[in-house]
Amino acid sequence: MKKIFFVLVLSISALSTISCKKDDGTEVTPIRDYAEQYATDKTAIDNFLRTHSMAVDANYNVTFADVTENAPNCIKLQTQYPLQERTVDEDGITYKFPYIVFNEGSQRRPTAVDSVLVSYRGVTLDNVQFDKADSPLWFKLGENVITGWGHIFPAFKTGTYTDMVSETLFSNYGAGVFFLPSGLAYYNYGSASIGAYQPIIFNVKLYELRYRDHDADGVLSKNEIPASSSSDIFYSPSSYDSDGDGVPNMYDIDDDGDKIQTKFEIHKDSSGNIIFEDCDGDGIPNYLDPDKCL
Repeated sequence: MKKIFFVLVLSISALSTISCKKDDGTEVTPIRDYAEQYATDKTAIDNFLRTHSMAVDANYNVTFADVTENAPNCIKLQTQYPLQERTVDEDGITYKFPYIVFNEGSQRRPTAVDSVLVSYRGVTLDNVQFDKADSPLWFKLGENVITGWGHIFPAFKTGTYTDMVSETLFSNYGAGVFFLPSGLAYYNYGSASIGAYQPIIFNVKLYELRYRDHDADGVLSKNEIPASSSSDIFYSPSSYDSDGDGVPNMYDIDDDGDKIQTKFEIHKDSSGNIIFEDCDGDGIPNYLDPDKCL
């Protein structure tokens, strides 16, 4: 299960206040200051973009090559493709990391808490591969992957596919590459394949997704937010708590705190789709609105 191991996330925030030793008695490397480490990582990523070029094949697989500063016809990665930037607030730091979209995809977009079917390749800034999955694997964003995955996959959409007897053929799926600082990756955890505090690069393809209903209340987690907030493709349902009880809506069986469970406050049409009733017209569905009209 090597592939899954490297994408499994460990709760860096929770462990940041723990000082302990490994079972073999050796000292655990002290956790570095997040701001200082981010500054180091950002410099390393920026330098990589200035000193490397990237080739992309027909299946959106990438390879990197060193470029010489004064070489003729030198095309550097930072000018070779349109770089976009993702801003993320984690651990008291405002991270900004670059990403490139080769193909956005054509179907559905995941949120930061859904399950995704992906293939991927991970390399360090030294261009050393530490993980790879050519065959698609399912992962739960926000639970069993590194933090950065949940923050970037909403930039892509799924594709279409045809079920065959021997294989599934995907087309027009989301594909791209992103460059993560260690604070959104493995941070102080290392292994034989990747050291601690390393910025990393992921080349990914998003084939399919499953929207999740974490609290089994009949409302998909992606819908347990005010409708006006969904205009931001990077929103995370885990940040919304309508009744202020400290439990995000996606885990709260009574989202609006009116003592009536959400599953008893929703209505569905004949196809099972939720009818988003908003009796007071404030843009908040009744099942999320503690001040709705009665």
